[in-house]
Amino acid sequence: MNNLIFATSKETQITVGGAMNNTAFSGQNLHPADVTSINVAGAIYNRGLYTFTYLSAPIVSVDWRNPNQWDSIFNLLVDPKAITSPNSSQDPSKATTPADLLNIASQVLLFPSAGNDHNPGFVYNSSTLRLGYSGVMSSAVRNSMQGTLEILKIGSDGLPVVANGHFVTQTVSFVPSSAIDALYNGSQDVPTGTSIAGYRIGGPGQFNFHAGSLDLGTTDGILSLGASGNPSLASLTTAGAAVNVDVAGDLTMFTSRIASLFGGDVTITAGGSISLGSQDLFGSSGYAFGVYTTGHSDVSVTAGGDINIAGSRIATYNGGNIFVESLDGNVNAGSGGTTYVSVPILRLDPATGVPSVKTTFIYGSGIVAVSLTKDLQTPGGNPLPGNITVETPKGDIVSSTAGILQLPLDGNLAPGSTITLTAGTKASSTSAGYAGNIDLGDSGVIGGTINMTAQGNINGLIISRQNSTVNAAQNFSGTLLSAGSANVNAGGNVGGTIIGISGIGVSGGSVSASLQSQNVTVGSGASQNTLAGSAAPSATSASAAQQANSETQQKAGLADAETDDTKKPQKAKPTLVRRSSRVTVILPRS
Repeated sequence: MNNLIFATSKETQITVGGAMNNTAFSGQNLHPADVTSINVAGAIYNRGLYTFTYLSAPIVSVDWRNPNQWDSIFNLLVDPKAITSPNSSQDPSKATTPADLLNIASQVLLFPSAGNDHNPGFVYNSSTLRLGYSGVMSSAVRNSMQGTLEILKIGSDGLPVVANGHFVTQTVSFVPSSAIDALYNGSQDVPTGTSIAGYRIGGPGQFNFHAGSLDLGTTDGILSLGASGNPSLASLTTAGAAVNVDVAGDLTMFTSRIASLFGGDVTITAGGSISLGSQDLFGSSGYAFGVYTTGHSDVSVTAGGDINIAGSRIATYNGGNIFVESLDGNVNAGSGGTTYVSVPILRLDPATGVPSVKTTFIYGSGIVAVSLTKDLQTPGGNPLPGNITVETPKGDIVSSTAGILQLPLDGNLAPGSTITLTAGTKASSTSAGYAGNIDLGDSGVIGGTINMTAQGNINGLIISRQNSTVNAAQNFSGTLLSAGSANVNAGGNVGGTIIGISGIGVSGGSVSASLQSQNVTVGSGASQNTLAGSAAPSATSASAAQQANSETQQKAGLADAETDDTKKPQKAKPTLVRRSSRVTVILPRS
């Protein structure tokens, strides 16, 4: 089944004996017992919008004002015809002010209609040297970007240089012509129109997927919309359809989502690996990608192989629980995202019964359980973040930049939320076991009550609002900060820094860690006070614990964006002017 679009108004079953490629579906259930299903014996494949190639050398900025801006060329790249034979609107001699000159300069650019950044569709990752293009590249773009290119020359005053009534230009190169050819040839099969829209269900019941493998590419993904897509479903829908995805092989998403926005659970099972893709190409203007719920419902993700969250997320944004398990591989909480993401919160107006959408921006990637501010919480839902459970019986739990987080964005610090991480399998009379590690680095684990068990090593940052218990069959190292009690047991060395406001209990083959509490017990020894014998240091430690939690919530902050467009991050970039930005880095207090 290729390149088809389905739209149905009631419970539907689609069965395909082979593969299903670039196909879209929009349907609805009318009753809680309805089950709409898509059952594909082969692969479900959706060609992404992007085509990629790898460069042998990094792209160098052509604008001395913005040396780190790889795409600066598009703000200066001129149309040779406009330079050699300008019309009246392209004549720089008519400029009387700097603003006039900039406006006239914008008229001679090669791609004047390609948005405020004048980029026709290129994307680039400076870390991997991966160059991409969005959509089908035209022959005009290919021909224009090959070989030696002509750009405006910028003077020391930051304005285009004009001599003898004409713009002064200089020649540069962008990337090798072979790279442009590769993107052009590879992009010609990118689908267009609604065939990339993804798979949607309205109403209650269930939305079931089965396939040999599933690649959602850059589609809108698999969505349960409840009554938001059709207000007439409001009287029939107390909760949106549950989404159940069963894949025999691998599940892949480049920039896409599997999400329930009105209360249905999301359950994913894959026999192979799961890769959830990245947020970076879309920045703050796009919806959150990954696997998540926004209506006080749960997420469960199980894979036979590795689960790689990459720059995306597995999340519950309104009090739901999260369960993640790799049966034979690792769980990698990801490389992190650098932007706020748009999260739609769908609700029924209690007075009218009419569904409404309230959008909020939330910062955070990895594995994230969130409770929203009170005005966004689902009525009757959990005011606390849901529990997070991650298990890797034959692998490791790791992360490079993203973390595992419970975020009460309304400031509710009441006990009740737990994070439980278990890596490896203990040896028994019938099994040799597996020495799984937990290594989360500086991204860390931040939550309520935290319980971590590894048959290997445990390393990283751990911040607990209540009690924490850490059991490592081998070594522990890192920083553990607990507003309650901190308990660490290791078969080998216990290192790093451990702070427990209520107390610390440590046992291990050796203990080299810095232990800070008024009630410290090492092994079977007597309790000691390691805080200079006064209550003041304990209060300072408590303040540090609360500050660390507060700063983390700010970093993962929430911005209301219901109707005020001025609050939304703006993607537009100024033309022919210098761009600058400010980055705030939050560091632990010394």
